[in-house]
Amino acid sequence: MRIPALQWIDREGRAHRVRMAHQLSAHKREQLTILRQQTTITVLLLEAGYLAPAISQAPPNMIRMMLRILLPHVADDEIAAFDSTEGNDLLVQWWAITDATLLST
Repeated sequence: MRIPALQWIDREGRAHRVRMAHQLSAHKREQLTILRQQTTITVLLLEAGYLAPAISQAPPNMIRMMLRILLPHVADDEIAAFDSTEGNDLLVQWWAITDATLLST
């Protein structure tokens, strides 16, 4: 199975390849899985009406943490300026590819 390459274009128009699951250490993959689970739980809490500042700020921060793992050569200020919708879309694609790859093995 050929894994499609994901990339992100920064503000200067440079393309950055997103690291795929097989390119990560077991520790980094586990870290991403935990962040994904925590993001899901946090979103559920927000949808339930629990709007404490620490909870409401958590999803964008966790998305940035995941992007830092997947885009290690992108500067922190670029990651900080990431549009949350764009970041979420990129992560959705990454998880879809990762999940599909795991199911096919």
